[in-house]
Amino acid sequence: MLARTLRVSIVAMLLELPRTGTIRSFADARRDARATPEALEALDSFERLLGEDWDGWIAGRQLANRFFVTLQHCPTVEGVLLARQVDDLTTHVESRLLRSIVRRLLGSTEWSDYVAGSTALSFMARAMRAGHSVRPMAEGNLPSPDVELLLHLRPVTVEFKAMHATAEARAFDDFLQAISDAGIDLNSLAGHLPEVPPRHSHAQIASQLVRAFTDQDATQVSIGNGCLRRQVDGRGLIFGPEGKGDRARLIDRIRERKYTEQLATVDGPTVLLVRSRTAFFRTPPSVIRHWIAALSDLLSHIPEVGALLVFEEGDGPITYQVSGNVRFLIGLDPDDRVPRVALLVSNDRALWPLTAEELDALASPSMIW
Repeated sequence: MLARTLRVSIVAMLLELPRTGTIRSFADARRDARATPEALEALDSFERLLGEDWDGWIAGRQLANRFFVTLQHCPTVEGVLLARQVDDLTTHVESRLLRSIVRRLLGSTEWSDYVAGSTALSFMARAMRAGHSVRPMAEGNLPSPDVELLLHLRPVTVEFKAMHATAEARAFDDFLQAISDAGIDLNSLAGHLPEVPPRHSHAQIASQLVRAFTDQDATQVSIGNGCLRRQVDGRGLIFGPEGKGDRARLIDRIRERKYTEQLATVDGPTVLLVRSRTAFFRTPPSVIRHWIAALSDLLSHIPEVGALLVFEEGDGPITYQVSGNVRFLIGLDPDDRVPRVALLVSNDRALWPLTAEELDALASPSMIW
């Protein structure tokens, strides 16, 4: 589990960095050594949609930054994966609406917008393959919900959000990269981590870790750079950034209406879909239950939201549980077969409550996305 956390943290940090290098146009991208025949087709698709004068390569927009990136569980570059989803939607969705969501979310400089956009495309493509009609609602930069989905003959509006990395998490990612560069295997580290003054650089911290690597005496240690803590939980070491985690931050954003304000304009059933990073990872069931109760209570005071759906990559046995207005699922992503965790909390006090059939489509073993 720790290996997975460290890998995800380091990969997330690397993928948020600009990767365009000397690429300043679609023409430059086609000359890149990584431009396979599939990548060339993907570049053609995005150029047709965005125009050859798109400034994303120069401006460091996320679609450009990540076009040639691959993840460990999938050898295909991300630009190709996204282009496939866009092409699937092209014959069913008006090009101006599809262009708008690609420009506004994938073409944003913000990492959280990009993740929300890629989630929206994936959701729409899978829903359409399952026989449901979808329509992007956002046009230009005007604030509006993202997608209208036809579920069981009734349109349901879906707003996509993604939890971005906090400043503490980004600092922690920098720290992990310094550790990796120093050749330290944190999975084997079960001993002493030295106290380090706050002003020391990550490289200096890494070098001290190397010197202390064989010291097995200490059991309670903190590092004073404000971005790393270590706890002993009976199962091993936990490394993670300080500051509010995804659970507390999601509560804040819903309470402050930052994630729900666009749904207030909708006359009909709605779903807020949030892709989290670490809401479920290595969290005791009692903590999850307390968090779900807080979410359920909070939603009861926000009638414009019919249901909240939170998901992230995860681990654990395949499971599906239903209790009252809550559905909890651990299953395999239908495309890349990576385990994912999904939590659906429905709002019985919503202006437009979702039906059982609509909830089944969103979170159940027969879910459409």
